Amino acid sequence: SIWWLLVLPISAFCQQMANDEADASFYHAVIDVTGHQISGIMAVESGNNDRCRILFTTIAGPKLLDMYITETGYEKIYCIKQLNRKVILKFFQKDFAVATGLYRDKKNAIRKQLNDCVLEEIPIKKKDTIQYYLNHHDLIERAVYLAKKQKKLFEIFYTYQNEKVNSIEIQHFNFNMHIMLTRIENEPEVSTTVPN
Repeated sequence: SIWWLLVLPISAFCQQMANDEADASFYHAVIDVTGHQISGIMAVESGNNDRCRILFTTIAGPKLLDMYITETGYEKIYCIKQLNRKVILKFFQKDFAVATGLYRDKKNAIRKQLNDCVLEEIPIKKKDTIQYYLNHHDLIERAVYLAKKQKKLFEIFYTYQNEKVNSIEIQHFNFNMHIMLTRIENEPEVSTTVPN
């Protein structure tokens, strides 16, 4: 059996993220950009409140994207040429800054109690607004990025299992881009031994 050929690159991938001593979550990822689909494994590392790291690789192991994200920008470590477009990387920066909650914990956040949730509105530069809809456990159920004049740019939906994010879906409205992340329940164990 050759199943172990797939496990070794995934194990190396998990080891790389584990070595950083940060809180990394692993997801099956499907990214559709202008009708071109890429799938693989994505690790989202949120070691501190100022930045996060996303690392996206194929199942077989080659790295597709590796970048640090902050509220205001990104630092590209590696990117395949098909994704290496400033507009696409800027979308990833905004998507994951919102999805990981980098904008939360701001002093200028406005909280409103709605019927079945709490709305947390966070104004950001250029008159844009992020709306987080929180459930009764203070977990984000939905996030909406609104541009000037309340135009919806993208929306993020979350599902949870045992209060851990189970899936994240990001849908853009002004650009043909859709991202679906589904948590990998049992992350592969890191092993240096090869089965017979």
